[in-house]
Amino acid sequence: MANDCNTISSAIVAEAVSGSHVMKIDGYSKTKALIKNEECLSSTPFSVAGYTWTIRYYPNGQSTECREYLSLYLFLDSFARDVKAIYSFKLLDKNGRPLLLNSIASPVKTFKLRGTGWGYPMFIKSKDLKASESLRDDSFSIRCDVTVMKPICSKETPAMPKPSVEVPPGDLHQHLGDLLKNMDGADVTFDVGQERFSAHKCVLAARSSVFEAMFFGATRAKPRRSNIKIEDMEAGVFRSFLHFVYTDLLPDTSQDVVMAQ
Repeated sequence: MANDCNTISSAIVAEAVSGSHVMKIDGYSKTKALIKNEECLSSTPFSVAGYTWTIRYYPNGQSTECREYLSLYLFLDSFARDVKAIYSFKLLDKNGRPLLLNSIASPVKTFKLRGTGWGYPMFIKSKDLKASESLRDDSFSIRCDVTVMKPICSKETPAMPKPSVEVPPGDLHQHLGDLLKNMDGADVTFDVGQERFSAHKCVLAARSSVFEAMFFGATRAKPRRSNIKIEDMEAGVFRSFLHFVYTDLLPDTSQDVVMAQ
């Protein structure tokens, strides 16, 4: 007589709750003129995972060292302790889509108590914002994405039957990353500073409406450009941009700075 065996399984669960808030700046030039260096404007409070948050916008930089930059910070506005969260700031184009060159995401940060803030003192140079697709009619929008990490816990789960077919994890980003390294079939080059970068028009166009218009838009009847010179950008920044376009992964940033009241 066979023995019946009840199998019970458990899982270590790391749950998270995400939310977003879009802050629109109407009258950018006026905020630059009226708000001094180290002074800020705050968004209306918004809620994610039961916590209240605010965005602080420094049009002339959060400190004297950042006076040529726009600074952005996320602040916890709830009476809480040790809230762990990931956040990102993204400049949006006129259609509400993130601009790849100005998207910054953080690792997990701990907001120890109300009034703790994390952010980027050098989010974008003022001159770069003026030249970007985001600034239109003296206004622009920034989206802040917040993911709050819940306490890790153990849960009992029913045993799942083993699938008949094992589906391998997706590795498209790895293949595209290899394509970026090997440059097989590259059909466009970019001169940035003293360096030249090769890339693929189809990949760039699929990831950016700007490149789509440049390579395949209304001007496609004209000879297609195979070499493009990028001004006012460091080669390292452009290398990071290409890495994100091909792999959807952001390189580490050394700008991450904490603030507390």
